[in-house]
Amino acid sequence: MFTKSGAWAVVQQGMNTDYGRARRYHWFSKHIKELTIEPHTAIQSEVTVPKVLNLSATKSIPNREGVVELVKHKRNLFYEIKRMKKHGDQLTLLDLSSNDFSDHPIAHKPFTSLNAQNSQTLSTLFTKRLEESVENILSKPQENYEDILMTKKVGPKTIRALTLVSEVVFGAVPSFEDPVRYTFAFGGKDGVPYPVNRKIYDSTIEIIEKAIKKSGLGHGEKEKLLRRNEKLFAA
Repeated sequence: MFTKSGAWAVVQQGMNTDYGRARRYHWFSKHIKELTIEPHTAIQSEVTVPKVLNLSATKSIPNREGVVELVKHKRNLFYEIKRMKKHGDQLTLLDLSSNDFSDHPIAHKPFTSLNAQNSQTLSTLFTKRLEESVENILSKPQENYEDILMTKKVGPKTIRALTLVSEVVFGAVPSFEDPVRYTFAFGGKDGVPYPVNRKIYDSTIEIIEKAIKKSGLGHGEKEKLLRRNEKLFAA
């Protein structure tokens, strides 16, 4: 959503398939200083997760800086990645004895594609995919963390792997704290977490209807949205 003055807001929704719950990410331009460091005005979810790798947290900045440092020193990056070993279908680093290092999400993320055939081995898939991602990172100068994130074919698994290496090499522990604190809601029909505030509920419906009517959409599209809105809130 954009205003004529240039302000904007975004609401994104993602599904955690392990928990079967969605969470919404709220962005508001007025409150954002950096797009990759705690940019959200709010993150709403019905559940909090015990351990979340949150690389947008301020606490994760040293780890991110470590990733950039690894990328800029190419020899070190390749050396540390080669230290990774394969145990069954999981990726780990060399056995670690440090009491400060306990677990990391990448240890539970096999680098196999979801549609990979059973006949394909992890070693062939992992080597090809990770090497290609690393080569793309090293093929051009990377000035900051954002450049790495925007590199072609560099996805979440590669970023998690680099995060792990940065933690081990530099001792820079990223944030594993779920940023969700609580969820805003009108309330539940059953009174949980609290009874619905009908005045606020009706006011919200009215605001949405006015916004649809004042929009630049065609008459048919407006009517379609109004019917959908009525059906949604009547449910």
